[in-house]
Amino acid sequence: MGLALGQAEVTPLEMGKAISAIVNGGFAVVGSPILVAIDASGATRLDDRAPLERVFTEDVAAVTRDLMRLVIEFGTGGASRGTGGIAGYAGPAVGKTGTTDDEKDLWFVGGTPDYVGVVWLGYDTPVRIGASASDLASPLWGWWMNAATKGLPQREFEGTPLDRRWICTQTGLLSNGTCRGISAPFLPGTAPKGGCPHQHPPPPPEVECPEGEVCEGDQPHKRESLWKRMAREKAEAEAAALGLPVEGAEPPPSPAPPAP
Repeated sequence: MGLALGQAEVTPLEMGKAISAIVNGGFAVVGSPILVAIDASGATRLDDRAPLERVFTEDVAAVTRDLMRLVIEFGTGGASRGTGGIAGYAGPAVGKTGTTDDEKDLWFVGGTPDYVGVVWLGYDTPVRIGASASDLASPLWGWWMNAATKGLPQREFEGTPLDRRWICTQTGLLSNGTCRGISAPFLPGTAPKGGCPHQHPPPPPEVECPEGEVCEGDQPHKRESLWKRMAREKAEAEAAALGLPVEGAEPPPSPAPPAP
């Protein structure tokens, strides 16, 4: 079961096959650059278009797809919609980011109703990259998928219709307005019936971690993305070149009084 938490290494092809089964409703696919080969006489020499095998139910696929849509709509996959001034993929999509220990492997696996794509960033000999999957792998996937589907019609995912409910992340019951909530998908008739009985205190305000430090414990913090940091540093450099004050910087020292 720990494989789901990343205990073992996998290839992009294996990741692509897994996400394909989620996108297509639960059928295993064959990953091959060649599906069929026919010689000059018309004889089929190779045919990998075998009937697809169902590996899990459509209901499981539908719930998993909807959960993975939340990654793009509200989570770490949001940069797949575009960042750095470059448009990403705007159509219906599911996805998942992955950043391994010490930022040595960055992943984004995702799919549309028609296509699946996988982005992996890393080195043969693992080296810290210095960014997260949401910084690099997610926008790369979005830029690539946007280019690959340009001019093609978009459609919605098909399958079991689901109900969405705003639930408390602590109790799993319907949010009462004070909960830290999330919009979760449910099969028809399986959504929670009761509301959360707890009155939760308001969350503490988000704070920036000091430069070079890591916020630990339960203290929430706001992480500055790579792209926002690059934009900030560019603006600061341009302001400094023009002699303009930089927001958040210490004011320049006052000139010393003339000597008597």
